[in-house]
Amino acid sequence: MHEDVLPLVTIIVPSFNYARFIYQSLDSVLAQTWRNWECVVVDDGSTDDTRAVVMSYAERDPRIRYIHQENRGLSAARNKGIERSRGEFLQFLDADDLIEERKLEKQIEFLRKHSDVDIVYGGAMSFTSVESDGRSRIIGGEELTWLPSISGSERDALLALIRQPFPAHSALIRRSVIEDVGLFDEQLKACEDGHFWVRCAAIGKRFRQIKIEGSLAFYRIHPASACANPRLMRPAFKRWRREIAKLVKDADALKLNHRLAAEYEGYSGIEDITQGRMLSGAWQCLKAAAMIGDPRKSLKWLYCAFAAPLAPREQLESLAWTPISKTAIAILRHLLRLTTFKLRDGR
Repeated sequence: MHEDVLPLVTIIVPSFNYARFIYQSLDSVLAQTWRNWECVVVDDGSTDDTRAVVMSYAERDPRIRYIHQENRGLSAARNKGIERSRGEFLQFLDADDLIEERKLEKQIEFLRKHSDVDIVYGGAMSFTSVESDGRSRIIGGEELTWLPSISGSERDALLALIRQPFPAHSALIRRSVIEDVGLFDEQLKACEDGHFWVRCAAIGKRFRQIKIEGSLAFYRIHPASACANPRLMRPAFKRWRREIAKLVKDADALKLNHRLAAEYEGYSGIEDITQGRMLSGAWQCLKAAAMIGDPRKSLKWLYCAFAAPLAPREQLESLAWTPISKTAIAILRHLLRLTTFKLRDGR
């Protein structure tokens, strides 16, 4: 089949002050074995050399387009790219991430053969890089083993995505998904991709994971990423959980989401306690105890809240991650250690 009659895929790349990374993202686009693509880069008000870097690529390859907007956030930049897209399929790619060279080819091939599937996604790897002279060099990575494996019913997809969504750029979606589900929520400053996937599952869109050599998504770990910013991620994650509660009707899905929201409060509290923010941490543990709806789990978080001023921090961390079936025993052991610690301290 001649290339100009193959389905077009639009790769949407939002960027804010990632000039030092975006050239690698665009190199991964140019390396794609599927040649019928367009790449829409949306510069979300960058103050670095993003424009110059992207334009140097656009001048060499007309399939790459540069769009500038005032800073409005990741979701708004993605939405602008969607609005300017022409493809039958859409690939999201953040400016600090990469995709393997056969990703488009293999995932488009799958969607063309499986008309009942709306969203296909593959494996992913995290990686790190070092920066010098305004450029970055990849130094290593590992597989993201926590990705959900979805191939069953719409309900299975919903429950899996509430537990743990997958990275946006590991997926390829049909344009019809956007037409039915709508754009990304611009009120969410993070977790917007997880919110989008849950919205898709909530209205019955069908997901499928396939792992094919050459089709990985690469997720960069670095200090400037949104995921490394707890002041951004914590409120966004909590809001994401609240928004899920408004979206879904399934009783088991609501119960699961509520439990995970409570546990996040508790683990955030433990993190605060270990970093010396005692009152904030104890308060969040108390909130977790009130929310969780399970007496044994409530006991664990209550104990963490009241033991926070006295207990060694590493012991609280250990208790927080103890399986619920062993919580009572863990608390007794913790009390024994705490008593021993205080007796020694008194001497």
